[in-house]
Amino acid sequence: MTSWLAETVNGPHVSLEGIQVKHVLHHDPHLRRYRFIAKETSVIEAHHHFINMKDGVRLDALLITETGQEDEPLLGIIRPQDILYVIG
Repeated sequence: MTSWLAETVNGPHVSLEGIQVKHVLHHDPHLRRYRFIAKETSVIEAHHHFINMKDGVRLDALLITETGQEDEPLLGIIRPQDILYVIG
């Protein structure tokens, strides 16, 4: 999100009115630091997504949908620190 803000904001004031999450997520098509998962994914599986980096790129978030498909409504978001909080 910060790279999106840096490239799109002009001036000292920021308005996010009318901006949808998909605009920010698809800002850099070469950098996909999120993954979709199904709502039934276990905490252990979610943890493995964060620790098993692909090409040295760490995930910033897991996006939860009903079956893990991108075209489904977003049900929630898990960040790495959320996993640490749960598994301690």
